[in-house]
Amino acid sequence: MALVVLGVWACESEYKAPNELKDLGWLVGHSDPIEDTMYVSIGNSVSFLDLSQGAESHIWSVTSGNYFLNEGFDSDGNLYEAIKSKDTITSNPSAHILFAQLGSARVRFYNTFSDSVTKIETMNIGTSTIADSTGTVFDSELDLWVMDTTFYFRVFDTLKASFKVVHGTETILSVGPDEFPLGNPVEWDTLTVEEGEELTFIDQSDQGNPTGRLWKLRGGMVTSDTDESVTVSYSDLGYNVAGNIRVERKGRFNDIPLPEDSVVKVIPLVVKVVESTEPINYQEEIALCPNGKIRILLEVSVDDFMDQEEFFSVSYTNPHRGVTTQVDVPVTSVSLVAGKGNLIEISVEDPLYNDDDILVTYDGGSIRKRQRKLQYFTDILVSTPSNIELNSIVFGFEGNNIDWEYNSTALSDGNHVEASNEQVSAGNSSLKIISNSAPGWKKVFSPIGIDDFYRWTSGTYNYTIRVYVDDRIGINKVYQRVFNGVVDGDERSYNNNGYRLLNQLIRLDDVDPGDIVSGWTFLSSSIDLETDPVENGFHLTFEVAPNSVGTLYIDEINLVNENNRP
Repeated sequence: MALVVLGVWACESEYKAPNELKDLGWLVGHSDPIEDTMYVSIGNSVSFLDLSQGAESHIWSVTSGNYFLNEGFDSDGNLYEAIKSKDTITSNPSAHILFAQLGSARVRFYNTFSDSVTKIETMNIGTSTIADSTGTVFDSELDLWVMDTTFYFRVFDTLKASFKVVHGTETILSVGPDEFPLGNPVEWDTLTVEEGEELTFIDQSDQGNPTGRLWKLRGGMVTSDTDESVTVSYSDLGYNVAGNIRVERKGRFNDIPLPEDSVVKVIPLVVKVVESTEPINYQEEIALCPNGKIRILLEVSVDDFMDQEEFFSVSYTNPHRGVTTQVDVPVTSVSLVAGKGNLIEISVEDPLYNDDDILVTYDGGSIRKRQRKLQYFTDILVSTPSNIELNSIVFGFEGNNIDWEYNSTALSDGNHVEASNEQVSAGNSSLKIISNSAPGWKKVFSPIGIDDFYRWTSGTYNYTIRVYVDDRIGINKVYQRVFNGVVDGDERSYNNNGYRLLNQLIRLDDVDPGDIVSGWTFLSSSIDLETDPVENGFHLTFEVAPNSVGTLYIDEINLVNENNRP
């Protein structure tokens, strides 16, 4: 009875060509079974070793364009110099194959035996693994037993980076896959931009099937460091070396590990940033905040200033209350919000209300950043804070990746939370909370954050939420809590520290049937925020009662400040 053991392993940087049993490995770097296609980078090798006993004949063969290497080759050296011959067949027990042809490749193992072969199951020997053969079949014409196995490979090209840099509509730099810029930055081209101008960096890498990239860009604010196209808004005055790009190939494709690789290429450009000659403009809307003050969000931070009240004017009308002619409201102070160099706050002598039509004018004082002055504006209509814009994905559940989560204990008990389109009050989806019978209150946490934070201040808010109650038999008690503060961990819902704004028990079994519309009930609560909120601190928790079994849907979470003129 013949015995066949077949070993295969990929060439790694520390690997030396094997010649002893103790060196054997099974698909080191290729964890998938031999019936799957394996991936390898061009210019790399894979070694095979046949330990068959009693074979009548033996053949290794490989598709054309790939080569057998000499025994004892140095895997750290030039593999092309170690090519044994251009033959595609060898009868040696070991075969070290250099994959030099892109695309599909096959390695065939063909042995004949006078008797059937015993199949050896996978076993571990030390730190190596020996795998089973594929068995033999009888060939009546040869009157021999035959083992005929083929290994399938896909050969990936060398990974190379290419990119371009765009200024406005003009491409100012393009680096191809076969260009490798080096040298001293003083020898590179220098592009002069004004502070606040933007450059767009576009990854055009294609060779080698890259799966991603990492930009390292200097001199300003970057929109992203992993997107295919990223924008830098330059703010650092002086000379800035543009940076570099790292192109990567990693992960899995068709559930098979890709041959990992990465390449870094420098961006041969120096960006000289000079002071802008453009005036400073405001961003977003000029807003009346719940604290009765007007806030102006600027595109850049400005220098500290004083005594600018005389350059601002505020007035209002209110047709709903019979005020049809413009009423001037004295400005009492103009200052920067603490810690916010780009946020101006205006206080006025008389109260302003949400239903007022408010106009604000700036007629040119000395608010500036170095030589840049704030652009004057006239009679700009102020946005009033009837509805603070909560993130539609986080609190309106309009997306698949909503990032709400159970606490770790609840998750371990099989509870689940997700965005769902099964029951929807508005938009396309709602929050679906699935609860099983586990003991203890099961806490569901929202992500932390709010979109237009600059206009969210102290004040009184109406917090509203819609809950689907047609299936309330399984879940009839839920605590909802609203927080203003960054609190981490599973116990954040029990952390007071002045953060908790609302602590309310919802009894779904007590909902008046008359308050249910299409299965949904509308709930509201008053929230009194005495101080300005912690930035990015707004978050919610829902806590499902112990031993509840069922599904809960929540939608349309909103904050409303209702403060109309009496």
